[in-house]
Amino acid sequence: MRALFVRLVDEAGIPDAEAVGAHAHLLYEGAIVAKTAGGFEDAYGEARAAMARLPGPALTAG
Repeated sequence: MRALFVRLVDEAGIPDAEAVGAHAHLLYEGAIVAKTAGGFEDAYGEARAAMARLPGPALTAG
């Protein structure tokens, strides 16, 4: 699954795809656990917001 995130980030032209993809994967997996095991209703929204706040120019490439 991690490889998928890295590939998607790379295809989007975002710099440092390996690191950003790994971060996205961790957020994805964490959101699943928080939602299913922790009962955190807005886990997916929070993970999405966290991804948008990752620092640096990586998320502004386009």
